[in-house]
This record gives sequence, C-alpha cells and structure tokens, in this order.
Amino acid sequence: MDNLRPAHSRMTRAQFRQQHFLNLKMFSNDLQEALNNAQPSGGNFKSVEVLALRFENDTMGVEHLERELLDVFQSVYHYNTSSFVIPVIHSEDHLNQHLIKWSLDRAQKETLRIYVYSGHGAPAGTTDMTWWIGGQVDAHGNLRGPRVNIKALLYSCERFDGEVLYIFDCCSAGSIAMRDGPEALTACGWEQESSTHPDWSFTRVLIDTLKDIKGQPTPVCEIFSRMYRLCQQNQIGRCPLHIPKMGRPSITLRPLHTASTCPIQPARSHDRVLLCITLNGEVSVPSIQEWQRWLTTNVPADVLGVEVKVEAAFSGSCKLLITVPVEIWTMLPLRDNYHFVAYVTSNNTLDTGTPLPYRPAAPSGRENRPLSRDPGKQIQ
Repeated sequence: MDNLRPAHSRMTRAQFRQQHFLNLKMFSNDLQEALNNAQPSGGNFKSVEVLALRFENDTMGVEHLERELLDVFQSVYHYNTSSFVIPVIHSEDHLNQHLIKWSLDRAQKETLRIYVYSGHGAPAGTTDMTWWIGGQVDAHGNLRGPRVNIKALLYSCERFDGEVLYIFDCCSAGSIAMRDGPEALTACGWEQESSTHPDWSFTRVLIDTLKDIKGQPTPVCEIFSRMYRLCQQNQIGRCPLHIPKMGRPSITLRPLHTASTCPIQPARSHDRVLLCITLNGEVSVPSIQEWQRWLTTNVPADVLGVEVKVEAAFSGSCKLLITVPVEIWTMLPLRDNYHFVAYVTSNNTLDTGTPLPYRPAAPSGRENRPLSRDPGKQIQ
C-alpha cells in the first residue's frame, strides 16, 4: 500500500522475494488475517494509562483539546490520565527522564500505555531513524527553538512490558511508527502537513468519534475507519493514518471496571477502498464472472460478509481490482503487491456487458487537414 506503512531498512533478499510473491491462496489468507485482527479482542486490560505531551512554548493552543481528550478517556473509559509539559530548558533531558520513570512505573503485561502528543513535527521519511518535534515553527514551517528527537526517546520505552499505542497530532505524524513497532493512530502520514483548523483537527475528530462510540468496545482500526470516512465526506485536506502492529490484532479500547458490553459493530456504509492486487503470474480465469465464482468458493464466508468484492480481472494480466472496507484495508499485511488506488463510495458502476459506441477513425484525406492561417496561401 503506497505510503501507508513505513518501509523496513534492513530487509534480506529472501524476505524481499517472499514479499513480492503472491498467489491466490496467500491473498485469501491475508484477507482472513486482516479480518481476524480487525475484530474486537475478548480480553480486558487491567489498567490503561494515558500520558499527554505538549511543549511549554506551544503557540497553537493545543492545551484545550488535549484536556478535552483526556477527559473523555477518564470519564467514559475510566483510564488513568496525566500530562507533561515539555520545558524549553534542557527539553530532551527532562522529557527523557519523565518518560522512562512514567513508563517503568506502568510496565505490566496487562497494562496498555497510550502516548499522546499535540504540537509541531519536522518532516521525516518512512526510513528515517530520527524525528524531531517542537513547540514553534518559523514562516516556512521549520521547527524553531527547543526540539527533541521523540523517536529515540519513545523507542527506549517500547521494550518495557505491556502494550503501547501512539496517538500523535502534528505534521509528519506517521513518522512515529516503525514497521515492527507499536500500533499508531496519527493525524497524517510522512512529510505531510496536518490540519490546523480547530474544528477539523485530528484531535477534534478523534474526540467526536469517541463520544459517538459511547464507550462500546471498539478496535483502534475501526476508530480509524470512522475518522477516515468523516474526513473524506467533509473533504478535509488531510486524512488520519493508522499503522497496525505487525501480525497482531488491533488494540480494543473499552471502559475499565464496568459490566461487559457488546462490541460495536462496524458502521455499514458504501465507503470503501479500491485496491490493485498484483499476483504472481496472470489471473487464469476467462472472465470476471468466473473469477467471482472462484472467490465465493475459496474465500471464507465471513470475509465475503464484510463486502470484499472483485471489481475487475483481466485475461493476460496479473492485476486484480478489489474493494474492501477501510478497516480491512488498514489491517492487511504489509506487501508491495497491494496498491491503494482510490477511496470510493460504490462498487463498479459501469455495465461491463454494454460495449462503448463505435467511433470510426478520422478520414485521412485533404478534408481532414487544418486550414492555413494565411488566407492567401493554399494548402497543397
């Protein structure tokens, strides 16, 4: 999926070849794995701890939305919340000291630690090992004043026991994620600008989404899909990004210390993602109809039940077009064989049985030549 997940800078040749080999059986297994990992998990965390970070010299006014988000986590989900203001003097030293102590004190296997950041972020690519955040930027969007390499500081906290979730609202927010790192929900991708409008900021949309869910057990990938649809429907400049933890189910957010409630059912809508799948060798089916019969026979019924549909297959080609729900798309394993094409709100609306009108070729005689600009000159 193009620019969806960070690339791995240390991939062996064998891994590279395996990544590019995809047959129909592997594709079916990937769909099943994505569906399983997108379902609400049955187990509860005994404790969920939330730490919100912002800079002392912040000029964006993020404190209000940060406080509102923490209030939702505390009042609706009964999570323990706290915030830390990064000082402008010895910023990295103070932040590192606080992160290590806070994380180590909450390093238990049945504990979820959520790290929240709101502010500015410097541009960074998918393979960069450093990423800087700060409280101010200049007229060109470059960080100004104190800054910290947040990627290095948080990496040391990931090795402690417990699960980790990153929620980052800043430019280039996807840079917090590593290919084999914790699950992340961010305002935008790599080297992208996040929305600065307070009514449509990532944190605002997240707060509204959590309030709409009303504490029902919901995987983070489903929260992302709701936010993604909302951003698309309102034509917001930047859509959020979700990076799953490789090979693991999406973390389910649910209230603590309350009677168990039914997991939320994914919001059924016509919004989905169109993907181009590159298989190893051409698709050996004579028609789209026969291919769809194959899919019905071989792909598990629960996968078909979430509206995975083949939109087009072509003889002599190894390309396949399918539509999948947003939450299944984001949970698909990382492969270069899967390419994002477009966000769509319907299946293929073109009647493939009706040929386009035939248009004869343009005549090749003198009557098809352009007129001369010189009225006194005749075209030969």
